[in-house]
Amino acid sequence: MVACHYCFQEDVLSIWGILDDAQHIFFEDSSFVIVQKWANWARNGVELDWEEMARYSSGDSFGLRTYLPKLEQEKRLQYLISYPLGVWIDYNDLQFCLSFLDPGQQKELFKKCPLQVLQVFLDWPTQEKLLDAVEFLWPYLSEQNFRDFFKVIIFHKRMLDWIGYDYVTIVKKLWGKVPVEFRIFIEKNEIFNTLKFILEYEGYRLSSHELRVHFHNNIFLAFHSGSTVFVIFKDNEDKVTDLLFSLCGVGFLYRRINVRCLLYGEVPCWY
Repeated sequence: MVACHYCFQEDVLSIWGILDDAQHIFFEDSSFVIVQKWANWARNGVELDWEEMARYSSGDSFGLRTYLPKLEQEKRLQYLISYPLGVWIDYNDLQFCLSFLDPGQQKELFKKCPLQVLQVFLDWPTQEKLLDAVEFLWPYLSEQNFRDFFKVIIFHKRMLDWIGYDYVTIVKKLWGKVPVEFRIFIEKNEIFNTLKFILEYEGYRLSSHELRVHFHNNIFLAFHSGSTVFVIFKDNEDKVTDLLFSLCGVGFLYRRINVRCLLYGEVPCWY
C-alpha cells in the first residue's frame, strides 16, 4: 500500500511477486484508485499513465522522484504549480524539481510559487541563504507573500520554537527590505503586534517562552519531533480551539505541520 501511494515502482513489483492470490485480489479491489492502477500494472503489465499517477499521488513528495521525470516536459510545470503549497518539502526536493524544468519554466515556477520556494530557506542548512533568496525572488513577491512569510516565521517561533537560528536578526533584516507600501499592508494585519515586539527587541535570543508570556499566551508547552508538533495545554478548551484554528491557517501556508494536542486537566485527552 505504501509503495503504491509513493510510486515506488520497483518495490511494487517485488512485493507483488511474494503475495498470494487472495492478497492480489485485495489490492485489485482496493478503494484507492492509485492502488488499483499499480495492481493492474503488476499483474497485467499495462503501460502506466504517469500523468494520472502523479494526479492520484495528491502532491506527495515521496513519489516525486519517480513520476516527475516521466511526465512530458510541458506537463511538469503544470503539475508543480497545481499544488498551492508546493510538492517539495526541502531544498533538495526543490533543486530536483528545477532540474527537470527548462529556464523559462523555472522562471514561471518562481513567479507562481515564490512563497513556497522561499520557505525551504527556513530550514537548515539553507538558512544562511534566506536573504539572498529574497533578493532573487524579489520581482515575484507580493505584499501578501511577505505578510504570510512573516506569519510562518513568527508563528513557528512564538508558538512552537521550531526555528533554531537567530530569527530576530533575520526578521529585522527582512523587514528592512520590505517596501513602504508593503509595510502599510502588513501593519494592518493582526500579526503586526508580535512583529513589532520582535523588531523592537534589543537582544537576539528571544525565546518562544518570552513571546508567549509577553502576549499572555503561556498556557501550553510545545515541542516537536521531526515534522510532528506536540502541544500540551493547561485545562482550557477555548484556547485549544484557538490554537488549532491558528495551526490550520499557518498549515495552509507551510505544509509540514502534523499536530498532536494534549489537553491536561482532570481527564487528559488528545486532539
